[in-house]
Amino acid sequence: MPLLILLSYILVTYTTFITISEEPIVVGFYALLGYTVYHKRTGWIVVALAGCLLSRYALLFWAATYLIYMLWQEDRRKALWIMGGTAVMCLLLMIVSQGIYEIDLFYSLKDAYLDSFQNPDVRWRTENTIAKNIGLARFVDFDHLLVLHQAVFLGSLLLPPLLYIWYHFRLRHRVASSLFALCSLKLCLVYFFNMNALPYSYLFYTSTFLSLVILGVLTRKEGASNAEGTA
Repeated sequence: MPLLILLSYILVTYTTFITISEEPIVVGFYALLGYTVYHKRTGWIVVALAGCLLSRYALLFWAATYLIYMLWQEDRRKALWIMGGTAVMCLLLMIVSQGIYEIDLFYSLKDAYLDSFQNPDVRWRTENTIAKNIGLARFVDFDHLLVLHQAVFLGSLLLPPLLYIWYHFRLRHRVASSLFALCSLKLCLVYFFNMNALPYSYLFYTSTFLSLVILGVLTRKEGASNAEGTA
């Protein structure tokens, strides 16, 4: 039912997600990452992680924390394999797409983004975007959006390690590490997108579809548990 409601909105009510956005590709990478992290499919984690990192930097701090914890507490060899494989995959994708020759262009996008809430001449455009979309930016005055942007970065940096510290000392004996990795990814995305100073509507689909992945794996797990109990 949640999937049908979401698809009806995307395909009928608000079709710009498909027609004028590259976001379905990003959503696909994040959904694949969530699924493969839960099922511990190492090769596919490399592919998904590379795609996610190249599409949006929001994942960087979670990925670093996830791999460091795996290196420290779980499978050191697997963690190193994922790190090395992801680095190689990112480099390969940058070469194939020729993006490696446009590094300066990618880096300059940061200045254009910051200009959206520092330049008074584009204030109307920024406020119009914020007013039409969800997120906490609508409760922040234009003159303080830079503070919100700084909070996004600081929170994205601190939240993953704090979540894993909580997991290590309070939850690791009750919650599987793969399930926690999936849910912590979801929490980090919720924070990042809701605190974003420019909350374009298409950005929220990534977190929404990841919720469907979580719902799917937990429903399947619950169904399997019930079947075993009946047997």
